[in-house]
Amino acid sequence: MKALVIAMITVGLTTRLCALDDTPANRAKLAGKLIQTFPIQDLWESLERQIPEQQRELASALFQHVNWKSFTKSIQQILTETYTADEIKALTDAYSSPVFRSILRKQGSSFLSADELRAAQEFFSSSIGQSILKKQRIYLSKLKPMLGKELVKAWNNMRDEAETMKQSSLAAAKGGR
Repeated sequence: MKALVIAMITVGLTTRLCALDDTPANRAKLAGKLIQTFPIQDLWESLERQIPEQQRELASALFQHVNWKSFTKSIQQILTETYTADEIKALTDAYSSPVFRSILRKQGSSFLSADELRAAQEFFSSSIGQSILKKQRIYLSKLKPMLGKELVKAWNNMRDEAETMKQSSLAAAKGGR
C-alpha cells in the first residue's frame, strides 16, 4: 500500500513537472507554433473538395480574397482562449506527424487508411485527446462567427474588385470610340 501511495505521488509530481506552464503568453506562443505547423492550405483544399463543382470556382476566388494575416491572428487568439498549453502542444505534435497531415488532407473524403484511423482513435481516446474534443465545440463556436466575418469581408473585396474592373472596362470602351 505504501509503495502504491509513493508511486501515485511520484506520477503526480512527474506529470506536474512535465506539464507546460499554462499562461496566456505561453499559450499564445504555442498557438503561433501550431498555426505555423498546421497545414491550413491543406484544410482549405479539403474544404474546397466538399463544395459542389458548380460553386467551386466562386469559392476558390473568395478564398483568394481572405485576409489570411487577420484570419490566422484571430485563430491564434481563439486557440489561446480555448485550450491549455498542453492541449495546444499535443495538437501541434499531432498535426506535425505525416499521418495526421494525411488525415487533414483527406477531410471530407470517405477513405482513411487503417493506420490513419488507428492514429486518430489513439489520439482522441487519450486523456489529452478527450480534453481537446470536449473543448472543440467551444473553439468552433468562437471560430464560426470570425470566419463568417472574414468571408463577408472577402466577398465585399471581391465584389469591389469586380466593380472596379467593370468601370475600367467601360472607361476603356468609351475612350476607344
